[in-house]
Amino acid sequence: MTASVRANVLKLAKQAKEIESIKRNVAQATSEIDNVSLGDFAADEPVMKPIGELLAFRNKVREGFRDAQRGVKDGPNEAQLAILNRGATEAIQERIDSGTIDGVLSDNLKALDLAERYAAAHQNVFRKTFVGQLTRTKLDGDEYIAPEQALEKLFAGRPTKNVKETLQAFGFGGLEGGELAFDEDF
Repeated sequence: MTASVRANVLKLAKQAKEIESIKRNVAQATSEIDNVSLGDFAADEPVMKPIGELLAFRNKVREGFRDAQRGVKDGPNEAQLAILNRGATEAIQERIDSGTIDGVLSDNLKALDLAERYAAAHQNVFRKTFVGQLTRTKLDGDEYIAPEQALEKLFAGRPTKNVKETLQAFGFGGLEGGELAFDEDF
């Protein structure tokens, strides 16, 4: 036998041993996979998560939403994240509503309920109105409404609506006694 033939035979023998070793590993992994139950990963019944986990999840969803708006990361789009955000917010509100003892909220849930209502009121006044347009910027960093045009736009179109929204923003005082509070002097 020549040296090159001998070297090839040794290579083939080594590859055959490696193939047998791989077959044993595959058989062992297949056996372990067969022993795993789907119940180890998912329960048939939904499990109630602590409200802190729901809040953390919603924060991550909102962070992802902002990233999707800016086009920073690949992943779920704005519409998908908006649905997740709405679902998480509804789950949090459901937990607040169901967290009563004889119809009375605990102190922690009262604080969370107040914070949720304040955040919603703040969003409505400062983001979803004419005032929100004044403070909003475009993706390129430019103002949505240029400062030189703000006064003109305040009285353009339906001026009473823009003026009313602006006065509401000036008088926004958050929540008092669970209701929106506005300073009537504005």
